[in-house]
Amino acid sequence: MFFPFLTLAVTEIELSELAYAETAVASQEATEALANVGDINGDGYEDVAIGAPSANAVYLLYGQSGRFDEEAIDALPAFQGEDDGDQLGSAIAGVGDVNADGYDDFVMTSIYHDTSVTNPGTVYLIYGQATHFTTQTVENRPRWSGETKNDHAGVSVAWAGDLNTDGFDDIAIGATWHNDRSGGVYLVYGQATAFTGEYDLADQPLLAGTDDYDYAGTAMVAGDVTGDGLTDLVVSATKHDDGERDVGAVYTVPGKTSQYVSTSLDAFNAIVGSTKRERIGSSLAIVGGDIYIGAPYNDSAGDNAGVVYINSTATKLSGAAAGDLFGKSLATFGDGVLIGAPSELDPQAGSVWVHTTTGDTALLGEVAGDQAGYTVATADVDGDGQAELLIGAPDYGPSSGRLYIGYWPIYTCDNSAALGGILANYPTADYKHRKYAKNKKMRIVVERRGQQAFLINCNANKIQQTLTFNTRVQRKILARVFSARNVKLFIVVTRTPSKRKIKVFLYKQTKTQLLETDQFTRKWRPRGLRIKIKRRNRVVLQKGAELKHRLRYSVSRTLTLNELD
Repeated sequence: MFFPFLTLAVTEIELSELAYAETAVASQEATEALANVGDINGDGYEDVAIGAPSANAVYLLYGQSGRFDEEAIDALPAFQGEDDGDQLGSAIAGVGDVNADGYDDFVMTSIYHDTSVTNPGTVYLIYGQATHFTTQTVENRPRWSGETKNDHAGVSVAWAGDLNTDGFDDIAIGATWHNDRSGGVYLVYGQATAFTGEYDLADQPLLAGTDDYDYAGTAMVAGDVTGDGLTDLVVSATKHDDGERDVGAVYTVPGKTSQYVSTSLDAFNAIVGSTKRERIGSSLAIVGGDIYIGAPYNDSAGDNAGVVYINSTATKLSGAAAGDLFGKSLATFGDGVLIGAPSELDPQAGSVWVHTTTGDTALLGEVAGDQAGYTVATADVDGDGQAELLIGAPDYGPSSGRLYIGYWPIYTCDNSAALGGILANYPTADYKHRKYAKNKKMRIVVERRGQQAFLINCNANKIQQTLTFNTRVQRKILARVFSARNVKLFIVVTRTPSKRKIKVFLYKQTKTQLLETDQFTRKWRPRGLRIKIKRRNRVVLQKGAELKHRLRYSVSRTLTLNELD
């Protein structure tokens, strides 16, 4: 199934309205690598690995029953590289159940790790286990290292499916700099006996690049694309030449019932690029048996605008502008695909497109230079059967990095009611909706007549906080959001049960809740009078158009209400 063009009707959502995990540590570039690593502890929730090679670390975000909101990446359990400068986390992949013990396993790479030679690259295998991992080094984990100096084995890694149909999941390891950068993909076949110790990739079958500087093994993805029921491995060589330089090539390595021996990739069917330096295969995904091929350096819509091809260069997804790098990353999402466009232009923050049979959604980055969409993945982290969107922005903040988590459908305060989200429970006929200045994901809904107001987290689809002002359900409540002394505030005025007093409440907005700072009560004569909240810090009581009582409130340095009749 494929649908060749992005639709004209695109829903736009800002990434600032999504849940996220971030680190406050500068220059970590967390999410430069990102992967769904499966259910590594067998609790029913898929887990996520976050690569921060500049910090020489891989962090684990374990799935959970509730939604994430705002998480600290540097507080998560982490694997750390053996030596400084190894750049652990250069690539990560969930590789299924390599030893068929019931727990999913995953791999992570250090492309600058040294052995007896410099920078051969090393790939570490982490077996899943029932308990959560604690922070530790990868020193004693089984690993495979590159054959020669500067091979950078592990620049890419992938689940290879059960490529030889023996019941064990297999691993594909890209080494783009191997053999004068012709590159290649090593195959590590799964087995019942646990791998231990150190292994040399020279002892593994190699699917070798065809020409010098092909960079075979740039990207890999597994799935049944030949329709025979066996898992196939799709491999790219992004700088393969064919008439023009760096057009790229994508090879299909079919699954079979025996192991491969070392062979050249030119033995397999290939999709070859046609435009100079478009580098097809910079990213890959399989959707319903179709191969999606990222070509982020394609210039058809402007310099490095990018396209995504489907099965051949004849069919493509487009819609990008110059410099978007559309197709830099890809991930399967149900019957559709996530497309990263991190942008190489300074004014741009990057974006991610969600392309499905029902329409397109553009998720827009927050700040120029964030590179949102540099990495994308999907995982069902809350176990509800619907995969969440995972979007990496490695240069968010001072290049610290941020992971956005999009629960689908993505509820915002603008679409929640229409999509049946939590705001649908608060119709405007009965509730006043007030914007929350400190957090775009929040709304304040106030009962027009009643006792309460609710701080709603639209994205998390839940009540964040409940405020109760009186004991009578039919009391009219007035409420307004305003600023004073550069502080965002919320004021509420209502009547007491005796109807002879008004109560005024003042709250300070924080990022996640309303903090009550002051309240006071004033006597008044209720007959025929109405309460109104006016601008310039005034509460008035009037009959018709005639002002009867005036209560002026000012906000002091301590955020107290002062009655200035």
